[in-house]
Amino acid sequence: MRAILAIILMTLSLHAASVWTTYTGYANGDSVAVGVAGVTGENNNWVGVFRQGSISSWDNIIDAKWFNFVDGNVVFDNLPTGRYEVRLFYNDTLTVEATSSAFDIGDGEGGDAMISTNQTSYQVGEGITVSVGNVQGQHNNWIGIFPEGVESQWDNLVLAQWFDFTIGTLSFVNNLPAGNYEVRLFYNDTLNSVSTASFTVEQGWLAPTVYEDAENGNIAGWSTLDGPHTVENVYFDGTRAIYGSGYWLNGGAYNAGFYQLLLDNGNYWNNTSQRILELDFNAGNDTSACFQIGVEAQTTQGFRMIMFSAWYGRHGYVAARTVYSDELVILTYPLEDAMEYLHANYWKHFRADLQEHLEILEPGNQIIAVESFILNGTSYQGRYKGHVDNIKLSSE
Repeated sequence: MRAILAIILMTLSLHAASVWTTYTGYANGDSVAVGVAGVTGENNNWVGVFRQGSISSWDNIIDAKWFNFVDGNVVFDNLPTGRYEVRLFYNDTLTVEATSSAFDIGDGEGGDAMISTNQTSYQVGEGITVSVGNVQGQHNNWIGIFPEGVESQWDNLVLAQWFDFTIGTLSFVNNLPAGNYEVRLFYNDTLNSVSTASFTVEQGWLAPTVYEDAENGNIAGWSTLDGPHTVENVYFDGTRAIYGSGYWLNGGAYNAGFYQLLLDNGNYWNNTSQRILELDFNAGNDTSACFQIGVEAQTTQGFRMIMFSAWYGRHGYVAARTVYSDELVILTYPLEDAMEYLHANYWKHFRADLQEHLEILEPGNQIIAVESFILNGTSYQGRYKGHVDNIKLSSE
């Protein structure tokens, strides 16, 4: 396992791109600090200042800055009087990736505290990103989500997070039922709201997202995290399926052969609304299998690998939390009915609620986004006999 850690650390995913200003109002001559986060463009990324509502064209740019970081700040000086917004672009294009709230030049000194959501409407289960700016509270500042129209009381609170910055973003796992809500900003552990934004949650059925059914015959989206082999797309037991070789290293110290499934274009799944992992598995009567299946995910407590182990299941081991670093924590759970999986020479269906399993080892932690699938291969006398197919995420 340790051999793959350096590679896994390089695969940490980013949240959706965002851009914002520190204040909503500036005096003439003030510098305007602009924050950006979650940038994934490859090069020549830039932010431009535009009059609010104007078309994103080169002729309409009031000022622009190019940069080469993922998260950071740029500063604009000497903007003329007016009402503006800042827009984020990738790769020297005019395709808007994110837009700030409007701000004014020549509207006094600074502005009021600001809070906003990245969308005004969400489907049930869809992640919520909240931006704040010009926060003045000294400590214990927090954001609370309440049903629309109710008083700011602890009994009415449905979701909350505390923070210690003056400008930035927070991500909320959306486990809210359909309805109308408000996100409210508070200072110093009080219940006196200083800024509010409204949003709705709508009930909508989400079809399962199938990430691999192997029917196309290729291995697009798969990469090798550890070991010299790649997965193969083969015809097995009446259908096309995926398998990946595993082998023992260091005298059987650990089983190498880790493989990752991303999107066909190499991007992370970034699935913020579906938490149930499903797949079909055929072990081919391989009683020696030591395979693992699982996902990597972003959570409210950081990056996590959530794995299900046949080895744990065979030997009756309990779920275990292994901390390799502040940025890499692996949660391993026994694969239920492991011996049935291993002895059966037919397809079986695997299904696990990732959020429920996460909270077994980390109560209170919540998944923000599921990013990729991880397969740890196995071998028996030089042959890998486990096949996976129909890998998907669902919400029910």
